[in-house]
Amino acid sequence: MRQLVGHIAGLLILVFGLPACDAIREADDQTNRISKHTADEQARLRAAQRGKIHEVNRPYFGSPVEVERGSRRGKPLPRKLEGARSISISTGGSAVDIKSLADLISQQAGLLVNIRTVYSLPDGDVIRIPIGTTMRVDHEGSLSKLLDQIGARMDIAWSYDGKAITFDRMVTERYKVSLPVGTAKLSSSIDGVKGGGRSVSLNSDVGGYDPWAELQSQLRAVAPPPAQVTFAKSSGRVTVFGPPSVQARAAAVIEDFDEVFSTRIGLEVAVYFVDTSKSDSFAVGLQGSRRSGHASITGVVGALTGNGVATLSNHLGAVNFQSLANNASVVDYRLGSTIAQSGVISPIVLTRSQNFVARTTTTTDINGVTSTAVETDTVDTGISIHALPRLVKRNRVQLSLTVLQNDLTELTTFDSGNSTVHLPTVDQRALQNDSVLAPGETLILSGYEQDRATRSNSGAGKAKFLGLGGRTRGEVKKIRMVVLVRPAIIPAAS
Repeated sequence: MRQLVGHIAGLLILVFGLPACDAIREADDQTNRISKHTADEQARLRAAQRGKIHEVNRPYFGSPVEVERGSRRGKPLPRKLEGARSISISTGGSAVDIKSLADLISQQAGLLVNIRTVYSLPDGDVIRIPIGTTMRVDHEGSLSKLLDQIGARMDIAWSYDGKAITFDRMVTERYKVSLPVGTAKLSSSIDGVKGGGRSVSLNSDVGGYDPWAELQSQLRAVAPPPAQVTFAKSSGRVTVFGPPSVQARAAAVIEDFDEVFSTRIGLEVAVYFVDTSKSDSFAVGLQGSRRSGHASITGVVGALTGNGVATLSNHLGAVNFQSLANNASVVDYRLGSTIAQSGVISPIVLTRSQNFVARTTTTTDINGVTSTAVETDTVDTGISIHALPRLVKRNRVQLSLTVLQNDLTELTTFDSGNSTVHLPTVDQRALQNDSVLAPGETLILSGYEQDRATRSNSGAGKAKFLGLGGRTRGEVKKIRMVVLVRPAIIPAAS
């Protein structure tokens, strides 16, 4: 009996012990595999950090097979149809139409293939555009590559929605553009001397500059009927309805426009009023690089004794307009800067308003009470700059610039009976220029002069009129206006 019990116990140990040993060995193997994988990854990371090549010890049999796949339109095609030998279609050297090709693809791929040639237009009309092209096919490989070949030969598009393949004769694409919403119009007018039947005036009119109209004309040339182009200016969208070839040409035109108008143009403008008697020392404080030096800058500005235009090359490096304000020859200065879009007018207005008595009216009521009503007006003085920058070839900036300057030189008091009015004397100057500048170049406009007379008395009492106890000074200066403009291109963020 004891012997039987011993045999039964041994059998139980053998039955339950063997699976336990297998589990232990499997756990050890799994642990070893994890440890080896971890060590391999650590070695690979160490090699990558040191710029070395890490070879993975893995068995490899056979030769690599590279499958040339086409594009993805909609959902991805089933993996079984994208292999090196998934699709094998041949028309036997004869050209067939799209319907025959659709039947062959449907038979081999096991997918439904649709052909769409009827479309509804936004105005409610329905158009039918047949696919009349035929082609020969001898293809073995992925299905997407075959569909791309058919689309390129027949000028049609294909897509897959997860259930069926659809061939489209026409497609609709929407594009985003950065064109300005409005139309740029730059015009200025200054009345000059009038009298004796003669008048002098200055007028400038750039006219209407409408990027949307230019884009429309170019798209009309690359998308003829039955293709259609729809514009949404307020939202910056362009919708093109047409075959793939039209879409490719339209996309190239829109991309070129968007590249130009998404680039911002920075403008820095400085207006200086320089005493001509000290003009030779003007620009001594201008900061330039060692390559050109201060002397070359002084020579360029000092040479503009009459009406002149010059350009400082961007080889000067960093040029600081603010440093010119510390120059002894500078009587006054105005600085302004802005960031604009190509084809959009950028105004920089640095003005001051001066009120004066323009008219007085005296009335007497029935009781003999006299009352005077005073009417005032305002004269604006200062600088008004209107710039129209346009980005042209090789990142150059075509700049249409108009600078208007009003200076209140005298406010004379005129007495008329019991009332007094003011008669302002305003000096007006204007300059206009159209130039093409490279980013960093500085345009210099000079030669616009005016006379300024000053008188000062010092001393007290009546003795100063006799030349005793006081002093009188008078001075007449010629003040020249110098305008410096520098553009910079700020590329769009990628």
